[in-house]
Amino acid sequence: TLLLTLTTAVSAAPIFECTDSAGRKVYTQAGGKNCKASNIGKPSVYTSAPVSTPATPTSPSKTEQAEEAVAPVNPADVGAAKRALDTAKKNLEEGKKVRYGNERN
Repeated sequence: TLLLTLTTAVSAAPIFECTDSAGRKVYTQAGGKNCKASNIGKPSVYTSAPVSTPATPTSPSKTEQAEEAVAPVNPADVGAAKRALDTAKKNLEEGKKVRYGNERN
């Protein structure tokens, strides 16, 4: 581990942001004219190891119990939802009947 840490620290060189004559930005490890030190942050490291998930408790928590308690359903809301669904189904069927002429059968 110590050897890996030392080689990583030695190989980490500063990155410079340079601007060429056309005004384009170029990133390089060799500084020079029209260059300034750039902070590009730490590199991201990704792994293919599966993500471990914490064990779920055997008894439901208070928040889970509260979510299970459902408020009573208002029949007027159910009727309005059914009418909205019927209207949406009707509009879908009418939309399927519209042809633009460029569709294939």
